[in-house]
Amino acid sequence: MAAAYLTHHQKVLRLYKKSLRHIESWCIFRDKYRFYACLLRARFDENKHEKDMMKATMMLKAGEEEFWANQHPQPYLFPDSPGGTSYERYECYKAPEWCLDHWHPSEKAMYPDYFAKREQWKKLRVQSWDRELTTKLGDLDINISLCNWIMDFLTNRPQHVRSGHTHSTTSTTLLCAESIPLHPRLQACAWIQLHH
Repeated sequence: MAAAYLTHHQKVLRLYKKSLRHIESWCIFRDKYRFYACLLRARFDENKHEKDMMKATMMLKAGEEEFWANQHPQPYLFPDSPGGTSYERYECYKAPEWCLDHWHPSEKAMYPDYFAKREQWKKLRVQSWDRELTTKLGDLDINISLCNWIMDFLTNRPQHVRSGHTHSTTSTTLLCAESIPLHPRLQACAWIQLHH
């Protein structure tokens, strides 16, 4: 539970903020809301210098109970916040990451820091991809030749049967047909790649 790791000060601030939000839901007129917000702030300010932590904790508990009793049944939610009407609604309309590769150099020049870091990230991703993929496939206890073929297939490299770091001249057709029994989907992918 996250509340166990919050300080007393953070708990009081969160109670104050959510109380203000619920007052905003109860009072639709701005002047009325401001009046009740000032009263709420005065109540919090009365006890802000309390030194006795036992008493402060009891006041916080009483405040939480009062909030629970007086909270709005349908509090206002911002459209883009979790639970709002537009939360994650427009994710499908966001441009994918690869579209940035097709920007014109003059457009990229407007954001030089971002694109410099992006190029570094892409190089790092390419360098670490083989290692990560080998580790993940190795964890599945798959034959090393099949691991290498899958790696080559996923990275769009020519498919060769490799043993360790040396490439052999055996073609993918031989691998698929005779050497290692493959899953039907991998066999279909290999066939499509070889014949198209």
